[in-house]
Amino acid sequence: MGSPRLEIDLEQLEKNARAVVSFCSDYGIEVTGVTKAVCGMPQAAKAMIRGGVKGIGESRLENISRLRSSGVNEPVMLLRIPPITEVEEIVSSVDISLNSELPVLRGLSEAALKKELFIKLFSCLTLVIFVKVSGRMIFFMQFMKQLI
Repeated sequence: MGSPRLEIDLEQLEKNARAVVSFCSDYGIEVTGVTKAVCGMPQAAKAMIRGGVKGIGESRLENISRLRSSGVNEPVMLLRIPPITEVEEIVSSVDISLNSELPVLRGLSEAALKKELFIKLFSCLTLVIFVKVSGRMIFFMQFMKQLI
């Protein structure tokens, strides 16, 4: 028995991306294709880009580096909260970064200013509201707030 293997139909991936982009565009929503499940596979990213996605989301800097070196120039979003030790690399390779820690936001801002680069920083503020219904506390809402 051979090792497990993942086969990706790039034409179908492009077609699926096109369908999602078409549906979302009717509502003014731009789509970011995520390559996390395929370890930043450049061919998958390019198929989704051909399908109309506006950018690529990825969780690992080494995968982002692979995407960039293979010619992916569309905006890239880092999908994990970065450690402060990686701020220099992040501002050099990422267009959008999701964050929840003030020291990391400061570090990214300082690194971007030092390199005269622009990076979109999003602060992930999760607000959880519980309401009492029939004597039970239930989850009500969760949202992400963008800091400018």
